[in-house]
Amino acid sequence: MTAPDLEQNLLNINLLKSPRQSLRRLAIKRSDSNEHSNSDKDVTRIDEKYNNENEQLLRKWGNDALETSKLHGKKARRYKTLYNLFGLPSCLIPIILSVIEPYLEFKILFSILLCIVGILNGILIFFDFSKKTILHFEYEAKYSDYSLNMDAILAKKKQFRQPFDVVLTQSMMEMIHLSDSAPPI
Repeated sequence: MTAPDLEQNLLNINLLKSPRQSLRRLAIKRSDSNEHSNSDKDVTRIDEKYNNENEQLLRKWGNDALETSKLHGKKARRYKTLYNLFGLPSCLIPIILSVIEPYLEFKILFSILLCIVGILNGILIFFDFSKKTILHFEYEAKYSDYSLNMDAILAKKKQFRQPFDVVLTQSMMEMIHLSDSAPPI
């Protein structure tokens, strides 16, 4: 694919919402002949140059990744709060009951509190808030790293950057992988 073809395809993309949509719309022409199959011998290759639209696309993906990172962080803190909300009482109630049990006149209260502990433990096990907390914190960091990577690419002078088509492919594949493997928000 020549640079003008790739540039026209990028113009057709028109800063789509996600890398997955961009990949679907990016039409890549294949050569039927084997004369261009070895990239070492291809001296006619022209690297895609950066322009404002290209940089805006990378900047948009970086900003989207930063927003997604913040959403994952918010969700992780919510799950951590739920874990503490259900976990602490299920730990403390049995300890308190073991201390005050000789002084309890109502044995039914003892049974009710133990049932509550069982329900709280069931909720903790069924919803697994701790695992969800860890996953969302992990993806908060991954999306933040992706955003920083986009900023680092754009901070370099154009002459020191990798060709845009290479950066586009790498960035798109990384974002697709993150999007596909991330827990739902």
